[in-house]
Amino acid sequence: MGFLDSHRVRDRISVNKSTDCTYSGEAVLSVYSLSSFSKDDQAPVSLPPTTSPAPSESEAPEASPSPASSTIDPAIKKICDRTGYSELCQSSIRPYLTGKTDPVSVLEMAIKACNSSVQAAMAEVNRMMSEPNKDASKTTASQLESCKENYIDAIDSLEKATKAIPTRDMNTFNTMISAVITDCDTCEQGFIEFEEESPLKQYDETAEKIGSICLSISKLLE
Repeated sequence: MGFLDSHRVRDRISVNKSTDCTYSGEAVLSVYSLSSFSKDDQAPVSLPPTTSPAPSESEAPEASPSPASSTIDPAIKKICDRTGYSELCQSSIRPYLTGKTDPVSVLEMAIKACNSSVQAAMAEVNRMMSEPNKDASKTTASQLESCKENYIDAIDSLEKATKAIPTRDMNTFNTMISAVITDCDTCEQGFIEFEEESPLKQYDETAEKIGSICLSISKLLE
């Protein structure tokens, strides 16, 4: 091989190496470009943590009523203290408070409380009679009928007692309230007589005690 041919061969080798390097560079670039879009590199964009919105004023919990707002007026408490059941007196008339504290007004509240108690007893009797208990004795069923009649009489007596207050007819008032107490006690005595447990004992005792409260308050008007 001549000198000139030798140089030509070297030039070809140089060109081939240069070309190979170029291709290799392109291949590396291509591989890099593809790898740059791999799934591992496409991580989701991190967003700042969300914060819950502050509750609006309408969603804010309501404040509990102040105990002072439901406190019995000292003047009424003083009247209730004159009865034999001060706590019951105060709690029973609480739903009927009018803002007035004189004995007549308190007596009217007590009458309403007593009527409510007897009405509750009547409602319980009606419920029991409409839903007969298979295990109940015939005596119990019969006594419920008697108690219902007692309660009807008691409600009538309470109406008459209420009408006696404006005229200060305390004799009629006391007679009618005493009749209410007797009616409730008669209901209980019927169960005791037949040695039956009274399902109305709580109602009767409450009505009797409130009736006693009414009699005690009425003495303040004599």
